[in-house]
Amino acid sequence: MRARRFKAAGRLAVAALLAVAAAAAHGQATTPTNLSVDFTTGAASWGMAGCGGNAWQTSHRTSSAGSWTTSNVANPSATISALANPDYGEFRVRRAGGSGCNSWSDWASVSYNATTLAFSHWPNLASLQGATLTLTLGDDETTRTNASSPETFRSGAAASHFTLSAPGITGLTIASVSARPGSRTATLRLAHTGTASAGDRISVTVAAAAHSGSNALTSTVTEVLANDYDDDDDGLIDIRSLAQLNAIRWDLDGDGAPTSANAASYRNAFPNAAAGMGCPTNARDPDNNDCAGYELRDDLDFDTDGDGATHTSGVSDADDAYHNGGSGWEPIGPATTPGSATHFNATFNGNGHRIANLFVKRSRNQSGLFAALGQAARLSALGLTNARIQDGQNAVGALVGLNRGRIAASHVSGSVAGNANVGGLAGRAEWSSSVIVASYSTASVTCAGTGSTDAAGGFAGSNASGARILTSYSTGKVTGACPSKHGFTSNSATVTASYWDAERSAIADDAGSAAPEGLSTSALQTPTEYGSAGIYAAWNDQDVDGDNSSGEAIDDDAWHFGTARQHPVLKFGGLDVQAQLDAQLGLAVSPTSLSLNEDSGGRANVGRYRVALNGTPNGGVTVTATSDNPSVTVDSDATPLSRTLIFTATNWNSAQTVTVTAVPDAESVDELALVSNATPGMEPQIVRVGVSDDERAGNDYDSDEDGLIEISTLAQL
Repeated sequence: MRARRFKAAGRLAVAALLAVAAAAAHGQATTPTNLSVDFTTGAASWGMAGCGGNAWQTSHRTSSAGSWTTSNVANPSATISALANPDYGEFRVRRAGGSGCNSWSDWASVSYNATTLAFSHWPNLASLQGATLTLTLGDDETTRTNASSPETFRSGAAASHFTLSAPGITGLTIASVSARPGSRTATLRLAHTGTASAGDRISVTVAAAAHSGSNALTSTVTEVLANDYDDDDDGLIDIRSLAQLNAIRWDLDGDGAPTSANAASYRNAFPNAAAGMGCPTNARDPDNNDCAGYELRDDLDFDTDGDGATHTSGVSDADDAYHNGGSGWEPIGPATTPGSATHFNATFNGNGHRIANLFVKRSRNQSGLFAALGQAARLSALGLTNARIQDGQNAVGALVGLNRGRIAASHVSGSVAGNANVGGLAGRAEWSSSVIVASYSTASVTCAGTGSTDAAGGFAGSNASGARILTSYSTGKVTGACPSKHGFTSNSATVTASYWDAERSAIADDAGSAAPEGLSTSALQTPTEYGSAGIYAAWNDQDVDGDNSSGEAIDDDAWHFGTARQHPVLKFGGLDVQAQLDAQLGLAVSPTSLSLNEDSGGRANVGRYRVALNGTPNGGVTVTATSDNPSVTVDSDATPLSRTLIFTATNWNSAQTVTVTAVPDAESVDELALVSNATPGMEPQIVRVGVSDDERAGNDYDSDEDGLIEISTLAQL
């Protein structure tokens, strides 16, 4: 497990209190007959939204191979009664949440056998500093230690009477002990200066001198502790899940203090958070922490069930976490022109990570991953791949609908569709605070509006009122009914050293656009470096990271230029160069539609199409062909709905054949299958396969399937 770094002494993290009981006789741990475990303490920290009714699920079994007995309950019992087997028992509990309360948290569990009592709980550890561990002496010690009933702590119980054993954890000590004489409970406060990993167990041995029994008692637990969500102390809150990405909408200024109305939902995404989310203390204001935004720490994928539905049909499915009834992701921010308090106005650092398979199908203004970036927003080093933005109204882009902030070193792919101000990366960029630098889009753009001012661009739908775009390019095709379609962007704001691929965008002449220039594919793929000549000469003279003061030399090396078959890609901020180059290759699929017919004799109709790469890959590329409909199979191997094709540097341009088969059924309806041809990082290519049903009235002339064509009219005779 990943080692975690913890804060120095003095930075306290509040822990949930866990009550556990265990006993030992003659130096051996013994099986508890009554466990007192507080599962309800800190319920808001379970990482799931609260749901009414039977919002909890409990489960237990009495052998490692036995079946679980599970119940849905309104609240889990705080006390686990003795299980049937005194030598083995497992009990677990989880909480409901998510959209429609249809998903569950991870299990928290307690188990015991003849020698060990183990407690495990989600979420992971963060800081042990200042954590409290509560030990409760149970009734079972009474008979096993021949002590008075019930077992209690003696007068004078002190830290020296408790011994910690924590393999894998360094620098862990007992800072203080609170054990009232005659009480069954002792509270140990821990001090920690080292490292630990999630799931590390802490064994606590209680000397006989501390309690009323005659033997030492041993309890082994896994503590639930406060999480530090700023591991590197840079003031940016770590995002490692879609739930945490979603929670940004409740903290648009990025200070880690959500709006009061949504505080519980925010805490569910960031469970057991340390004070101030773990951000470093503000030197100017020691009572407050200095969180200034968010940063991605892992790649994220909206295809949460892993079935490739977003690749196949361009939509998510009901099993994806953010399907939302077919509407997909709700953009972060409002659907109306935002004010200063209602748009994202903080830092978002992608750290070179990518967000894959974003799906938005909402008839709204300001649509994309973000609805709007405010004047103080700073977004950088992010890849948004295979995004699908549909049904947008005004200001629609894959990354952001409306931009008034700064975007640097970011790229998008996929498709974007809306009515007005529709762009690949941004819908509408406006005001002098809007700066987009060293970025690119390969997304296709479709604009459906017919108004005289409805506009679309391969990079940004419009760029107005002093907004600037520098050293960027786009390659996506721009289509639709909009009267103002542009290869790069519309309007007359400042655009510097930026280009669009006139061949791939299908827009060769863009005289009505601002400064960008439409060039051929080969011109944009000319290998070059920064210098005094060529189309990319000025691309190293931009302040990509935004840290240069006036008069300083600027040498932010953001781009990788590749070979004569490659467009430039980004290397700034840890972005994956090879993944971007592979994505540029693209798939060549032909034909892209097939028509099949069911055969009433039981022999299914067969069709074929061919797949190849558009360029030489750096290594092996595996393309998976997948049908979304069982009425059409792909080949007839062990997985009839899927087939894989492998391309290398030697066979990349040798087309491989995929066979699709229409499967007879008893239904009297025509079928449509979408066969996806996809590989990670590349735009999936879809083959539409239509199947005419042979049971449909008017088509089947052998209804009894006896091989004789039926005649029912003189014309047929």
